[in-house]
Amino acid sequence: MAPWAPAELWLLLLLQLCPARTSPPRSCPPACICTSDLLSCSRQTLQRVPRALPPTATTLDLSHNALSQLQDGWLAALPHLEALHVGHNQIGELSPRAFHNASRLRHLDMSSNRLRAVETHYFEELGLGNFSLRTLDLSSNSLSSLPVEELAALPEHVRNGLYLHNNPVRCSCPLYLMLQRWRQRGFSSVRDFFEEHTCKVSDAVPRSLIKLLKYSHLFENCSAEPDPAQPVPFPVTVGRVLLLGCNASLPHVAYMWISPHHEPIWPPGNANRSVEVFHNGSLRIASARPWHSGIYVCLAINGPRNVSRLCEVNVTVHYSKPDGEAFSTGLTTLLGCIVSLLLVLVYLFVTPCRCPPCCRTAPPSPPQECSAQSSILSATPPTTDGPSRRASKHVAFLEPAREVLDGKERPVPGEGLPDGRHPKVLQLRSDTESISSVFSDTPIVS
Repeated sequence: MAPWAPAELWLLLLLQLCPARTSPPRSCPPACICTSDLLSCSRQTLQRVPRALPPTATTLDLSHNALSQLQDGWLAALPHLEALHVGHNQIGELSPRAFHNASRLRHLDMSSNRLRAVETHYFEELGLGNFSLRTLDLSSNSLSSLPVEELAALPEHVRNGLYLHNNPVRCSCPLYLMLQRWRQRGFSSVRDFFEEHTCKVSDAVPRSLIKLLKYSHLFENCSAEPDPAQPVPFPVTVGRVLLLGCNASLPHVAYMWISPHHEPIWPPGNANRSVEVFHNGSLRIASARPWHSGIYVCLAINGPRNVSRLCEVNVTVHYSKPDGEAFSTGLTTLLGCIVSLLLVLVYLFVTPCRCPPCCRTAPPSPPQECSAQSSILSATPPTTDGPSRRASKHVAFLEPAREVLDGKERPVPGEGLPDGRHPKVLQLRSDTESISSVFSDTPIVS
């Protein structure tokens, strides 16, 4: 083996003295998958939440494990968390401050756990005080009762994403009326799982579950109370200023609006001032557009637990009609049909002249026809104009001409008259006999 060169020895010594620069270790729990904003620890049979959690994660997936509880303040290490999946675990109850540091949480999935009731302290940080929440899935648990009044008071964007199906809740009229009203409003939490909403008829029979929305005729005796806040219709033309008022002036109260797209609108509005919220609660949109149509909800906030709904406005943005359009299309079509029908009736039943013989004038007889008849009926031949005219004889077999009387042609005898005793037929026969006698006695000379 060749001896080491001096330069190689110096290089080896430098590599041993200067360790390579390495990146700091990432705080990713064992058996988990970590990316820049995703932490997935699904299907790892975890019984506790891992301690070392990367603070940059916006999505945490702990589903399909064996978690039985969530400790207070365990989300303090995830300030940017927006989606939390803890479904398909064994969580039976929650601590009062389990979601204390979840102010930015938008999606919470707690389906397929063992929750028996929804306590008021469970979601204090996620209910009325957290307007970022869009989805709260509590389906397929063991919920036997629900705080219907508290759930009905939630903001519309929370009720739209509150999933309560596949729970053995005790049947009651308030529960049925609440879900029926959510169905009429088109909330996806009820619309997408229409047949999965069940209730238990008797607590003594655990399996006495019935689909309460599908078989709604069983709850016909439930009288629906009038909705205290029906949306007020508000039509507006495209391009016009849209100004909505809360119709309330409460001291020391902050106002906010919920848009039709379930987005909160806080004072003073957006950055470019196209949408503004004033101190008195009024909402102003500088230029109304079709995508601004929908139901706007005005809320008055006096603390995280004191939120009241003031009004709901159903905005409809439509295009303006042209200036020349005085009638609607349906009315114009109806008038056109009526005029057309009248014209057809006039054409069929109303004649322009009620006395046709009086309206027509007898056309003059052709001169040749009259001269021919006179020459035939004359006993003497016509005289010639000059002495040099040479006489010649011509025999003509002429058919009796039709006479015109009062604008009508007189028919030829025997033509179109079946009755031979008619007086006109007798007169025509006498004329014919006189003409035939002339032909027999006097020759026709021209």
